Amino acid sequence: MSSDTFGLELSFQLVSDAIKRKDDVLVVLVHWFLTKFGFRCIGVGDDKSLSGNENGSELLPSGWSNSETYSLRYVYGGDLYILRGVRADDTLIFNLLRTSDLNVSNLAVNVGEVVSATTGNVGTMVPSHVSLVERIRKELVEPVTKKVSSEAMTQTPTENPSQGHPSALEHDRYDPLRVPGSGGSGIRGPSGFPHSVDPFNYGRSDLDPLGIGGPGRGGAGGMLFDPFHGPRGMLPPGGLPRGRVPGARFDPVFPPGAGRGGRGGFNPDPDHLPPPGYDDMFM
Repeated sequence: MSSDTFGLELSFQLVSDAIKRKDDVLVVLVHWFLTKFGFRCIGVGDDKSLSGNENGSELLPSGWSNSETYSLRYVYGGDLYILRGVRADDTLIFNLLRTSDLNVSNLAVNVGEVVSATTGNVGTMVPSHVSLVERIRKELVEPVTKKVSSEAMTQTPTENPSQGHPSALEHDRYDPLRVPGSGGSGIRGPSGFPHSVDPFNYGRSDLDPLGIGGPGRGGAGGMLFDPFHGPRGMLPPGGLPRGRVPGARFDPVFPPGAGRGGRGGFNPDPDHLPPPGYDDMFM
């Protein structure tokens, strides 16, 4: 026998007088694996109460095979487990119930195909005992002994600023799509754009999705840059033409204050929006 089934032969020898049916052979094999796994038997029956003073044993209790059905009580990890075995035609169905949460596992074994005899060594009674032991482990024991915390399964990692993840404030500060001064809440309404960031409100009206905050509608700051339109009522420097940027190089082609060819100076004229390149002294 391999080391994985160490002690199985001894378990059969200890209860050889109580083995009368092939079903008994399977119960002994399941009991052996449970005790090998760490379970301790505390008697027969299906009582789901546990006082905490029970003395568990590696031995099968007296009277374990006196009934057509099997019912054994075990303790493992502070929990009470009940092993039941019921025959259905040629199949012996095992149920292992953890009473604390009523979690149950199942194992169905075809008695005639698995058990060859009720006496002899393990290889004679259960030729495929190695593969059956593996089934007991995977199908009967592990499903009710592996306690997976639902909290650990659903918990999502949280961002830790100390690990390089930007905070919400830092994210807003470096967000290229955030409108400055909007407080990280996206684009404000038509009248909600602050004037403190850009005194000329340059381009603000083009961010108005409703189109009601542009020039002529109570708003300002379209794509036509006008340095003299601002919250402080800036006026053009004396003698400088409309559109001249303060501080920029200025080389007029006619005397300051004379306007364009005597067409009224800064007053609107038919050429207030001339074609591109027409009379452009700044090119």
